[in-house]
Amino acid sequence: MDTQLPDFIIAQLYKDNLVVMLPDKTLAPASKPLLKDKEINTSKNTFSNQGKKWWFGNNAKNITIVVEDATNVFIEDNTLAFLSTILSACKFSLEDVAIVNIAKTATDFEEIKNILGSKYVLFLGTTPQQVSLAIQPNLYQDILYQGCHLVFSSQLETMMKQGAEAKAEKGKLWICLKKCFNI
Repeated sequence: MDTQLPDFIIAQLYKDNLVVMLPDKTLAPASKPLLKDKEINTSKNTFSNQGKKWWFGNNAKNITIVVEDATNVFIEDNTLAFLSTILSACKFSLEDVAIVNIAKTATDFEEIKNILGSKYVLFLGTTPQQVSLAIQPNLYQDILYQGCHLVFSSQLETMMKQGAEAKAEKGKLWICLKKCFNI
């Protein structure tokens, strides 16, 4: 199969690694992708103090998932697969959400809400204090705060284990998500 991707897709995929081929066949780093009427990193998608996208997913439905994973850029593969099944049960996909790893990107609730336009924020194993929120929520409750629905739960890794405790945690999260997203 011989498929050619459009230039702007290739530029997005390799935005940190593109080089420009000079006429004399030497390579030079690309200072800015040569795109017509396409922009890769607009101010809507990045912090002003960072040149990289700091979340995973396309955020199509303005749902932010906040995790803390010190060993991975965003989230571990098995945990991501488990999260994908939860999203699927809610009729969402990774295209609909933005996953923010606060262990790798220091951010606060105001930046999450304003930059990502979050309508829903799921805090999976993270606390309000980690994103500068001065609230004391109970786990598995849909809290409306500054026009944004907040849900705090235990870590996904806890729910991925076998046993009654993991099953109970999954059940609590599912009941909360059903109410939150009117499923």
